[in-house]
Amino acid sequence: MEIMRVIASSFMVLFFMFAQPGAAATNEPDLTTLLAQHSTYTDVKISPDGKHLAAVIRAEGRRALLFIALDGFQMVGSAKFPGLLEVGSYQWVNNERVVIELAESSPWSEEPLYYGELFAVNYDGKKSELIFGYRAGEQQIGTRFKAKEGRRAWARVVDTLEKDDDNILITATNWSASGDGMAEILKLNVYTGATKRLAAAPAPYSRIITNAQGEPRVAVTTTKNYLQDVYLREQDQWTKLPDQWFGEAVKVVAVSASDDSLILLDQKDTPMPALSRMDFQGQRKTIFTDAKVGITDVELTKQDQQPYALRLDDGYPDYVLLDKKRVESQLFKELASAFPGEVLTITSRSSDDNTWIIYAYSDISPGAYYLYQKKENSLRKLLDRKPELLQRKWSATEAISYTSFDGLPIQGYLTKANKAQSKALVVLVHGGPHGVRDYWGFDEEVQLLSQSGYNVLQVNYRGSGGYGAGFQQAGYLQWGDAIQKDISAGVRYLTAQGVASADQVCIMGGSFGGYSAIQSAAVEPDLYRCAIGVAGVYDLELMKSDGDIPLRSFGIAYLDLVLGTDPAKMRAFSPAHNASSIKAPLLVIHGKHDKRAPYSQAQALRTALDKHNKTYQWLEFDDESHGFYDPQNRAQYFHAALSFLQQHLKP
Repeated sequence: MEIMRVIASSFMVLFFMFAQPGAAATNEPDLTTLLAQHSTYTDVKISPDGKHLAAVIRAEGRRALLFIALDGFQMVGSAKFPGLLEVGSYQWVNNERVVIELAESSPWSEEPLYYGELFAVNYDGKKSELIFGYRAGEQQIGTRFKAKEGRRAWARVVDTLEKDDDNILITATNWSASGDGMAEILKLNVYTGATKRLAAAPAPYSRIITNAQGEPRVAVTTTKNYLQDVYLREQDQWTKLPDQWFGEAVKVVAVSASDDSLILLDQKDTPMPALSRMDFQGQRKTIFTDAKVGITDVELTKQDQQPYALRLDDGYPDYVLLDKKRVESQLFKELASAFPGEVLTITSRSSDDNTWIIYAYSDISPGAYYLYQKKENSLRKLLDRKPELLQRKWSATEAISYTSFDGLPIQGYLTKANKAQSKALVVLVHGGPHGVRDYWGFDEEVQLLSQSGYNVLQVNYRGSGGYGAGFQQAGYLQWGDAIQKDISAGVRYLTAQGVASADQVCIMGGSFGGYSAIQSAAVEPDLYRCAIGVAGVYDLELMKSDGDIPLRSFGIAYLDLVLGTDPAKMRAFSPAHNASSIKAPLLVIHGKHDKRAPYSQAQALRTALDKHNKTYQWLEFDDESHGFYDPQNRAQYFHAALSFLQQHLKP
């Protein structure tokens, strides 16, 4: 039976009443301000009994949690925090209670960070408790917080223990600069904050996976040599499983429902990463692998955490159903017909399998949440992630592929300008670079550029994730060379196709993309008319002494793996040491509290540019870190980028 789609407008009105001022304004702001705003509504989930909805919303500029009774769509409670605190991730624990990760910003940095504190509250706002964290013993945060013993540790929820309404399973890692403390595994009471120690993790940086009974069963750790170890817990003891059992980039997805094997994602004896079942004797059976791309996501059942669907991204997103008898698989198949050409996620479902929350988005839609009720076979739209964007027609994105300088196939995306005759091209380089890639979907920066008259190229260059271990490793030691040649090959491909003019190309990006933009301007000085570097690294040697990566126990091993140890080669790949080759004008943008790409990186580039009398513009933010969190700062960045492009690349 085909799913019926209707709109529940009364629910959306209720959300607008609680949202921040201006969220429903009729006067549309300029494009930079419009696209710079935070999402108004996110992370919508249904309670286990299907009676209440929770949604993260923006209230007075900060994330709050709103609770709605499904019967009548009436607001019944909320969780909103004072001062610089706001809602982070959250989970329903039982029919009445959620646990929230508290996030906190600071006077010198707009972006809120998680310091390990967990807060619990009922949907009606009652029994609110700070149940874990360094301020659990204080009453300074608000009058409803009860005094407890504080603990300076990061808490991470491992399992909500579906059969235990009062407790959840967490890991607690004591604070340290490196974050490499040995985590404890605790059972935490979500009403009282009382804890019971169950075990210790077998090694630092452990991700704990439980079995169907909620017992700690597997740990995946990252070693000082930037390798991964897998441990199995039996009879209260951790045993390291042999390395030869596993392939590249192993990820334990789940423990089998029978508790006698692991469900793995890794690349062992297959051209691409595969989903496999491996028993505790090392014998494995491949469940699924694709010939062209890796597996983007594995969807798990709520009841026993078993895989039922896989997402693949060979250009456009696609789905593979593993067990067509499961209710999730049946629903996913119907949803694919109801949402043709959109990316789908089931955010949550009720325990009786009747009520489901669906999130759907596309390249021209920033996304919306839907309520599906199985008995009525109805699908009702609840709210849009960014309702202020609904009235505008956005630019479509198409998947492209081409061959790089050495014959390597490269995939990417092209979003054409809203002006049909435009030959101006902006290359937008993704960060990472390793394990990260661009995906098809709605992107605010892409839309900013295309709506302003520029064609936009995104490249999944060698080193990007999603195309197998070999493709990712091909980018190691090639940051300043082959990776940049992959990007330049994309420019030349579009020029040959008539999409771009050879003298109308600029390049920009953030993080590694910022590095790439400036490095490309150095190694291809005649290809790019201008370049914009945002939060980039510009001196690769500095990466081994400055920033947060060297602080981690595996940080130097990782940098040695991807950058190498030859100082001469690192300098050759560093824009700060190649400034003399740059011809294009630059725009350099950086946050002064950036820990991933410290401000010293921008200063090193600036010194080199000044030394060689290069043309550049400079924009820095005193209250931002790695990127731009504050909407006003983000709008300022957007405005500066467009103004700079219009100076040098007229659409």
